Amino acid sequence: MAKSEKLGEIQRKNCRVIFFKSPPAEGEEDSYGKVFRKEGFETEFAPTLSFTFCNREKLLQAVIQPESYQGLLLTSKRAVEAVSNCFGDDQSIDDWKKSIAPRWNSKLVCGVGGATVKVAASQLAVQCQLGDSGSADKLASVMLERLRDAGVCPRSSLPFLFPCSSLRLDTLMSKLRDADYDVQDIVSYETEACPSLAAQAGQIADEISAELQREDREASKVGFTVYF
Repeated sequence: MAKSEKLGEIQRKNCRVIFFKSPPAEGEEDSYGKVFRKEGFETEFAPTLSFTFCNREKLLQAVIQPESYQGLLLTSKRAVEAVSNCFGDDQSIDDWKKSIAPRWNSKLVCGVGGATVKVAASQLAVQCQLGDSGSADKLASVMLERLRDAGVCPRSSLPFLFPCSSLRLDTLMSKLRDADYDVQDIVSYETEACPSLAAQAGQIADEISAELQREDREASKVGFTVYF
């Protein structure tokens, strides 16, 4: 093995990559972390946001009436969790999966991103007919094409139900409304900065500073910080 290749291998094995994003849920694996670990890097996650569910009763009354809507818009895993949070116990969510989810599955259910589509299927037994588009902008374009092909007329159709964040981007909703399709948005979770973010970022900065002062640079774990 060439000296440069050996040095690169040593650096990867001792290199830490810190992702400033939410860690994966239990039993799941973050796609970015997976790629870096495969290459021999150590990975760590520093959550930047915290979420508080709200308007539970309002959302509950909406999601139990699929017949009142054209479809369901799920733009994040938190939106899926907000719907799931409406049901207080295992029996309630089981009832949802048996009697309500099949009725939603007869509608147009849309998800943004592969993670959202996966969580919608596992937590709610809801199958996203349109999903994994990667962005709300792309999803809106695909939805409008699908609606036109199906002959669903604007204005005369039922609204889409959109559980969303207090800090949502209006891309999807605006595009649908601009095309005269109605959207009922319900703020279902508040998005705020993680309370521990400042302290955690300070600790990481101190650790990096200490690593940079080490004499044995090959043993240093100084790596990368990645922001999303």
